[in-house]
Amino acid sequence: MCVGPLPLYYVYKFDTSWEWTYYVIGFGSLVTSIAFSLTYHDDLTKNKYLTEEERQQIIEGKTEKEQSKHKEPVPHSDLLTDIAIWSCLILFIAYYIGMINYQLYSPTFIKETLGYTIRETGYFSAIPNILGIIIKIGLGKLIDCDFGLSNKWRLATPLIVLEAISALSLFLAGFSDNRVASLIFLMTFASMHFFVPVICSRTIQMIGAQHAHFAMNVNMVIAGGIQIVVPMLVVLIVPDNTREQWSHLFYLITGMIVVTCALYLFGTDATPAEWTKSVDQRAEFEKKFENFPRITIKTK
Repeated sequence: MCVGPLPLYYVYKFDTSWEWTYYVIGFGSLVTSIAFSLTYHDDLTKNKYLTEEERQQIIEGKTEKEQSKHKEPVPHSDLLTDIAIWSCLILFIAYYIGMINYQLYSPTFIKETLGYTIRETGYFSAIPNILGIIIKIGLGKLIDCDFGLSNKWRLATPLIVLEAISALSLFLAGFSDNRVASLIFLMTFASMHFFVPVICSRTIQMIGAQHAHFAMNVNMVIAGGIQIVVPMLVVLIVPDNTREQWSHLFYLITGMIVVTCALYLFGTDATPAEWTKSVDQRAEFEKKFENFPRITIKTK
């Protein structure tokens, strides 16, 4: 998506066919896929971004996985009834609704409602994606640092700060009558909002441990459903493409962001759930509990 403005610029300037937009993006996707397949490796010694402690933890985890032939079944009912898991999933729903609305409909809002040219629309739509990548890389590394915070607050702190800015910016994008201000607020919203998946995935991994993959798959199912629902929602709320109708959509998404962030704060603790313990661990705990000395009261 970030390379979109380049072909859009030439389509606009030289009046060529829209086909070249897709040719350029398709060729770029092919080149990057080939580059990834040629440079990807599974050798930890070649990864210069890992610390020695991280490298050792990965090696130990791989060794335990290779030695263990027993694969635990996923506790579907426990996972799907866990409030902490659903706090993350609902947070992801609000994120994805906002993100899909921006990626699909921000060009329409910027060009037709705010009145910018197609070339300007291409650039303005891409800038938040670039800023979002920078924020993900920078804050992603900070989350791994130990600032004396618990696991929950290492994740919740950037979420609160970024989503507060994001929600306020989207609200102001709908409230402001100035097209430049609306554009800046909209781009600020998207730049901050794109960090939410990092929080969701990290939290789910901490809560679900060895079963986190199932919750992540549920996330993907939710994403597929949202892609179907969002266009119908936009048509319902913004039938005439007016500023007032767009503001109603922005206010709705703002409210969803605030509510789901509050739910995350009160419903998540970012610690492994009880159902992540293996059968052997539970049996060992129960055995210790049975042998625990009890206090008896002697009666005459």
